[in-house]
Order: sequence, then structure tokens, then C-alpha cells
Amino acid sequence: MIDDLRKDVRSMLDAEYDTDFNLLRWLKAYQFDVPNVRKRLLRHLQMRRLLDMHRVDNMDFSDWEIHEKYIPIGYLGPAGKENRFVLIECAGRGDPAGLMECVQPTRFMLSRFQLLNKALKAMNEAEKQTERQSGNKKINENNI
Repeated sequence: MIDDLRKDVRSMLDAEYDTDFNLLRWLKAYQFDVPNVRKRLLRHLQMRRLLDMHRVDNMDFSDWEIHEKYIPIGYLGPAGKENRFVLIECAGRGDPAGLMECVQPTRFMLSRFQLLNKALKAMNEAEKQTERQSGNKKINENNI
């Protein structure tokens, strides 16, 4: 099933994204509905290409404290024995209106894409080292 999916999306896959665990993650997310996975994964890969994620990964978000002030989120790294990584978003402390007054929405979204891509790279590395599938746990804390 993974090899069939890979063949279907090969034209859009880059080496960094083309792992069995990554494709399995997509299959699991959509209950192994291959036509649906193919459609969604191709759209996702097209967005990664349009955004030029390699460029986004190297962008300087030195004004991160602005993001932290208005929409706190953190990448904590590996946690527990299940090969999982943790992201915490403190939505209860967020001030989206304040954020939009001082940061361009596109820049904000690119910084989020960069953070999520950092998590994906960490998962891929953990999977390579452990030969076990990894994943993320995102915690939305509304009462901090």
C-alpha cells in the first residue's frame, strides 16, 4: 500500500519527505482510504512546493518574541517512550487581534510552517534511528 501511494505521488515527493513512515502517517490519518490520501497528500505536497519549504526553513524569525507574546506555541521535542514529540499551544493566552496589528499574517503563517517542519524533521530523524514510527502530540492549553 505504501509503495503504491509512493508511485502515485512520486512526481511531488522530495527525498526528505519520501519515507515509509511519513507515507504511513498519511494512510493512517485517513483510515487507509487511498484515493482520499492521494488527493490530500498531493495537495499538501503542492503547497510545500509553492511555499518552498526549504526557503521557509532558513527564514529568520528573529521577531519570534512577538509571536510568543500574542500566540504562544512551543516545540518541546521528544517525550515519553512512544517516540513522540510535543508541541504546546497556549491559546488561552493568545491575542490574535493584537498579533494582526503588528505582524503580517503571511509571515506569521510561514513561521508556523517552519516550526511544524522542524517537528517533522525531528520525527523523521527519530524514525531513522529507531526504525519505529514517530508522531506529534499537540496540546492546546486554554487556561494558562
